[in-house]
Amino acid sequence: MPPLNPQSRANSNEIEEDTEDFDMKFPPHYHNKTPANMKVIEQIIGNDGKIQRVYENGKKEVIFNNGVKREVFPDGYTIVYFNNNDIKQTYADQRVVYYFAEARTTQTTFPDGL
Repeated sequence: MPPLNPQSRANSNEIEEDTEDFDMKFPPHYHNKTPANMKVIEQIIGNDGKIQRVYENGKKEVIFNNGVKREVFPDGYTIVYFNNNDIKQTYADQRVVYYFAEARTTQTTFPDGL
């Protein structure tokens, strides 16, 4: 049996955890504060309270009256922020990454269904 690493285990009864990073990834070319990403060139506020914005970089944002926010980028990348703190990312290659906030779990679905 290999020696215990005191930094990775509190006591000998614990199972060593994997160190893989399964956190949500936010591609920096979408999630940055550049002027093109921040400058609104058109805004429409509907009678139902829905706010639609178009940004200088082509990003379209919709904030629904229930607080859900969806951002769609020109290349097809889409991110939806839900009220329960879940996050759904759909990439241009149709890969979907869904973060379940309460369970702190990320699920990736590939275009072939896996």
